[in-house]
Amino acid sequence: MIVPIFMAVALCVGLFLLFGLNPARFVRAVFAHRKKDSFKTRLLAAQGLKRQNFLAKQFNKTDEVLRITGREAKIPFYRRLSVLLAVFGAAIGILTLNPPLALVLALAGLLIPQFIVQMSAARFQKESREELYTALSLVTSSYERTGNLVWAVEENVAHIHPPVDTVFSEFLRQYRVVDPSVPHALSHVRGMLDSGIWREWCDAMQLCIINPTQRNILRNIVEKSGRQNRAQNELDSLLPRPMQQMLLVMGMALINIPIVCFLFSDFATILFGTIQGKCGLAVMAAAVLFAIYRAVHAARPVEYRKAVNG
Repeated sequence: MIVPIFMAVALCVGLFLLFGLNPARFVRAVFAHRKKDSFKTRLLAAQGLKRQNFLAKQFNKTDEVLRITGREAKIPFYRRLSVLLAVFGAAIGILTLNPPLALVLALAGLLIPQFIVQMSAARFQKESREELYTALSLVTSSYERTGNLVWAVEENVAHIHPPVDTVFSEFLRQYRVVDPSVPHALSHVRGMLDSGIWREWCDAMQLCIINPTQRNILRNIVEKSGRQNRAQNELDSLLPRPMQQMLLVMGMALINIPIVCFLFSDFATILFGTIQGKCGLAVMAAAVLFAIYRAVHAARPVEYRKAVNG
């Protein structure tokens, strides 16, 4: 039965290649008159945008996380890894003579690297918040001691790590090369970090330059940043729980399959040797993949945006 299926698939592929047709475009054209555009699709069309399919959306999310975390050079690596895992998963399904399982495992191979990268966004956000708090604390302490912001930044820029070091380095460059004006340099770097605390600190520093007696405002902002970090860290500790619970329940369910196959040989024959059993395996694999997707969707940060613009 497998041979006729592969022959039919090969025949369809050959016809599409012969006439230069795009299979996806052909299917969309066939069902175009039956499908009504949703409100979201019409809204995107009005904005000159195109609605993305599920796979394209996941790959774009992964690319965005890699850019945010400074790993943009690894985008080709993760794409090649996804393709390699998809081929490996499809090969497992084909070797077991289970085409539905091959399709599901190929899809899983494409998505697993995307899910792993997307989960790393939470760790990056936590590190960015902590680094911003450390940087503001160091620079504020030096400024309170010296009354000179340029001196305070020069004194501590070597101890500040990415991505926050970028804004302070740019501040010094603006002051030394472009315009020797502290307010101008502050205005330039104010929008480089997507952080309300950072913008508030820059505004307060502008006020301190005009009126040095207002320096206590800076310390209040640093303390506010510390309180927000502690509250956010407590919230972040709850995010991995859906993934942990899903893995626990899924592991308890899947471990029963080899145990039952070992105890009852007839069950293994039915599961791996019949159409019903093969379809059941494919459905179970699809359910596991869907559960992983939902767990990743629940565990990743609510919002991850670019930390450093440009």
